[in-house]
Amino acid sequence: ALGERLQRDHDAVPFDVVLCSDLLRCRQTCHLATKGWGHEPKIARTDPLLRERAVGVYEGLAHDAPRKPRPPHVPPRKHRVEGGEAWEDVNRRARKLLARLGSTFVSTKGGASERLRVLCVTHGGFIMEAMNAATGADGVSVPFCSNGAWNTSVWKVELTRNDKGKLCCRVVGANDASHLDSSGAAAKLDLRDEAV
Repeated sequence: ALGERLQRDHDAVPFDVVLCSDLLRCRQTCHLATKGWGHEPKIARTDPLLRERAVGVYEGLAHDAPRKPRPPHVPPRKHRVEGGEAWEDVNRRARKLLARLGSTFVSTKGGASERLRVLCVTHGGFIMEAMNAATGADGVSVPFCSNGAWNTSVWKVELTRNDKGKLCCRVVGANDASHLDSSGAAAKLDLRDEAV
């Protein structure tokens, strides 16, 4: 279903770039979702910045497997297990990716005709942190997004520059899984435009 959805999107306006997490399950999804495209993207590669949050010593365990509790003095977003990442680390990766996409693919002048379409195939935790980065979430004035990305959902972020040349992110589609069900399921999230 995702492949058909992306095929329709690609046929309407081809993707210029395809980036994919280098983890196996994303590479498999990307392969299945993009096979059969008549127009090959200009760039197609894996990118470790798109990886899911590393959980270190807990990699490969079931979600309900026993784990050492988070120390009470460590905030949840800063908690890092041995060999793993904190959510703040994933957020830094998301910001780095958005900034790199902006510096590489978003012109400092010109209009929509110069915009490139980039498809990123990634994981739910990374999507959450990319949305936090795109909306400027700080947990105080802008709340953090929850990790609620549906499997194979489509999220759309538009990168532009303001009149001063600063990179801006605008979330234009969130958690759209309408390709999975004829009922047209799509989350109604309130994600504001914010500069990165």
